[in-house]
This record gives sequence, structure tokens and C-alpha cells, in this order.
Amino acid sequence: IAVVLTDTTLMLAEGYVGNATLPGASYRIVAAIQDVDFEDITFEDSTGTSLSFTDVRNITFKNCTLQSSNVGLAITNGSEIGSDNLIVVSHASDGIQLTNVGFCDFESTPSAGNGGNGWTLNNCETIPITFSAANSNTGDGVNLTTCTQILLTMDIEANTGQGIEMVSGNSFITVRDGFVRGNTSDGIKLTATSDSCTIQGVRITGNGGYGINNAASTNDDNQFLDNYYATNTTAN
Repeated sequence: IAVVLTDTTLMLAEGYVGNATLPGASYRIVAAIQDVDFEDITFEDSTGTSLSFTDVRNITFKNCTLQSSNVGLAITNGSEIGSDNLIVVSHASDGIQLTNVGFCDFESTPSAGNGGNGWTLNNCETIPITFSAANSNTGDGVNLTTCTQILLTMDIEANTGQGIEMVSGNSFITVRDGFVRGNTSDGIKLTATSDSCTIQGVRITGNGGYGINNAASTNDDNQFLDNYYATNTTAN
């Protein structure tokens, strides 16, 4: 950027060589919040969100609890988020909301007893969620839209909606070596346009709908391998 002319106009130092048509296009320029660590802290009883972040990178949580607010953790436009023993419980809405977030690592992070989804991921990429849980939430355990390269190794149990719902636009979602059990609706539902996903080595039991519901003809190239099914009400 050569110079900022007004609040809505800037001049580039050299010509843009891409193929975008830029006159009148919107843009955002931000200074990201970086390198913040939370350790041994409890946040509770907020009428809004316990912790809300926009435009952040390299944020870590260790031995923290978020409880009894409207939303537990909300991150928008973030990367390099890490958690180890982050407990998210008893919120009126979702436990964890991630939007435009990538290159993160969530371990030992249960999201339980929330009034919405345990985890809601929108437009997220390259996130392993391991040794974690999504239990007894009023919505879905994990709800994904337009996500790619997400790994779920979790205990997902007793949610009122689906255990996992891949809503639309997902690809390369891997669910492996966990438990999906006792959810009121389907254990795992691929609702629409979720492609190249793998569900492998998961115990899928006691769900009120299907064990796995591959619900749309637009779901392509998915693999269901070596799973254990039992007592799913509609069918395995």
C-alpha cells in the first residue's frame, strides 16, 4: 500500500497482477491480535460470550473453564489456536463457535451441556479435535459447514440432535477411533455435498435415527470403514 487516501480509498505501490476486478470491491485491513496465553482461569456467568476473538493468531488455552454464559468460545478469523484441557459447559447457546479458522489443535476439550451445538464450525480448515467430547448438548454434538481437513477423534454422546452433522460444502472430514452413541437423531449425518470424507474405526451405537445417514446423492467419494454398529433405531 503506497498511501491511504481516505477511509474507503487506498493506492497500491505497484500494479496488481491477479485477475480480480477491484474497483468498488470491499476489503479488510487488520492488525491481528497475537501471542495470548490463558492458563488456570475460569470465565463464567456472562450474558454474552465468555471469550470472543476476531482477527487473532497464536492463542492458547491450558486448564481453563468456560461456563454458564450465552456462548462459551467464539473465534472469527483466527489461526494457530491451541487448547489443552479447556472445559466448555452449560451455556445457553453453542459451546464453541469457529468461523474462518484454520491451522489449530484442540486436545482435551469437552463441550457439554450447552443449549445449542457443542461445536459449530463454519469455513474452517486443518483442525484436529482429539481426545475431546461433545456430550449432552441440545443441538448437534459437532456441526460442520464448508469445512475441509478436519479430524475428529472424540466421544460424542447424548446430544438431542445429530452426533455429527456435515451440513454442506464439506470435504476431507475424517472421523476416527471415537464413540458416537446415544444421540437422539442420527449418529453421523452427511446432509448435502460432503465429499471425500472418511469415517473409520468408530463405535456408533444406540442412536435414535441412523448410525450413519448418507442423506444426499450429492455426497461423493466417501468411505465408511471398519466401524462397529449396534442398536441404532432406524438402521445402522
